[in-house]
Amino acid sequence: MTKVNMLPAVFLISSCNSFVLTDPAIYINDYFFGFESDNVSAQAYSDSEYSFANIKIGRGPAANVVLAYVNDGIYEWRSNDGITIYTNNGVIVKTLGLEKDINYGIVKSINFSSTEAFTSTGSLYGPDLIKTPITHNFLNMDEVKLIERLGEEIITNVLMHEIYIPSIKWSAKNYFYYDLNNNLVRSEQKIHPNLPKIRIDFFIK
Repeated sequence: MTKVNMLPAVFLISSCNSFVLTDPAIYINDYFFGFESDNVSAQAYSDSEYSFANIKIGRGPAANVVLAYVNDGIYEWRSNDGITIYTNNGVIVKTLGLEKDINYGIVKSINFSSTEAFTSTGSLYGPDLIKTPITHNFLNMDEVKLIERLGEEIITNVLMHEIYIPSIKWSAKNYFYYDLNNNLVRSEQKIHPNLPKIRIDFFIK
């Protein structure tokens, strides 16, 4: 990845979808059948000047966040309603503004090609669990999956990130999908015991 178009820090795209729900009746229907915002069209991608990601938390509506900064391999994604998500090679390592935030305390660059597990000292919030060891392990699943993207199906390779927090005996398996050019296109991550799974589709420009 050699070129990334980022949003200027002082400006957020006003057309970016919000995580806020406005119509309960529409929400209940779309909760079961999917929301219009869950998929990004080829036209929407073409019209966007900046890199962005489409984020879906649990079965709620998806929303777009734009790339504001890249700092030492950490990507900072911002929504227009005050949510900030930080990723390291696609792995969510810190959040601000969610109902349950996390900070995994990862300072090294994440390398999916490494089979060596490592431990970080991170924190969970709501309820608070401060500076606890978190074990990380990355595995190549040796499998492929078809993913719908920009109106067509693409073949992806699947990698897995296992996390384990010994102090609360909680673990999760998170999945990352790379196209045949080794570009990360999607992740599915459970980052907090009290948060549903988060799906992120990445659109880098």
